[in-house]
Amino acid sequence: MQETIDRLREQPREHRTAIAASIAIAVVALLLVGWFFFFMHDLNKGNLEYARPPAPESEAESLPSSAPVYSADPVSTSTATTTIF
Repeated sequence: MQETIDRLREQPREHRTAIAASIAIAVVALLLVGWFFFFMHDLNKGNLEYARPPAPESEAESLPSSAPVYSADPVSTSTATTTIF
């Protein structure tokens, strides 16, 4: 193993970078294949459950308490006041 590393150190920088990138891509691909295998295995066994939060009954419940709640009725222009400075 040490001999292989020493031979790689003698190579040009571009060659070493290409080898390092290839190894990194291979490791990531192996991890993705393993994750996919175990995910599909659990999915087929029915071990995955999706916990959905209950749907809010009204729009006001879905907003944070600090958010303003606007009514659906438009404000009539007769109640609006205009201040001219």
